[in-house]
Amino acid sequence: QLNTASGTYGVFILSYVLFTICSTIIAELVTYANDDRDNSYLVLSAVAGLQFAFSGLLLKAGSMPVWMRPFMPSLSLVRWNMQISILNIYGGQVGSITSENNAFKILPSGYNTFDAYLTFFGWGGKTKWFCLQRVGIYIAVVWA
Repeated sequence: QLNTASGTYGVFILSYVLFTICSTIIAELVTYANDDRDNSYLVLSAVAGLQFAFSGLLLKAGSMPVWMRPFMPSLSLVRWNMQISILNIYGGQVGSITSENNAFKILPSGYNTFDAYLTFFGWGGKTKWFCLQRVGIYIAVVWA
């Protein structure tokens, strides 16, 4: 069952508006920095690929060099937006193994599949508001 709290849809729209604004700023910076249009297309593809790669889906922090582990996942705008979406939509909506309404279950042994999912991607311990703040900081740094 999805989270149906009153602010859920607003947070969803806000996160994607911020994601779009930041992506547009990055695209404008790359286009401005390159004289050649073809080179801009190449660099934009590389930037988008790196954003996705360091989001935690393709490369886990543990598989990166030691000096990159603390900060590379945090530089990915894709990571923050995915985390906002998951926390906003499912937001701890965890049910027992017999309930059919919840996507995440608590097994009879006490194993919480929602917490395991968050831990798998390195997202544990953060709230959607913390993640939205990070996207805002991202926009401020890129825009400055």
